[in-house]
Amino acid sequence: MGRRHHRHRPPRPGRVQLTVTSTGPCLTPESVATFTEPFLRGRARTAQADPARRGHGLGLAIVVAVTDTHHGELRLTPAPTGGLRVTFGLPAR
Repeated sequence: MGRRHHRHRPPRPGRVQLTVTSTGPCLTPESVATFTEPFLRGRARTAQADPARRGHGLGLAIVVAVTDTHHGELRLTPAPTGGLRVTFGLPAR
C-alpha cells in the first residue's frame, strides 16, 4: 500500500498535527469506525498468513493509547479516492 503525507487543513493554534493518507480500496465510515479496535485487521481477527499482509491489528490501537495519554485528537476518515486518511493532533509544548 503506497503512502503519502498530506496536510489538508491547518492545525488549531497551540497544536501540532500530522495527516497521513494511504491508498487502497474505498472505505465506508462504518468500517473505519472499527479500525482502532485491537486485534482487528479489516474483516478478520487474526494475523493473515500472506507475508505481504502480516500484522496483528495493533497499530491504530497503539495510536489511540498515545493520543489519549497526551490529550490529543485522532480522526480516521475514508479518503475520497480510496484508502484511509489519519489525522493525529497533539498539544504543542
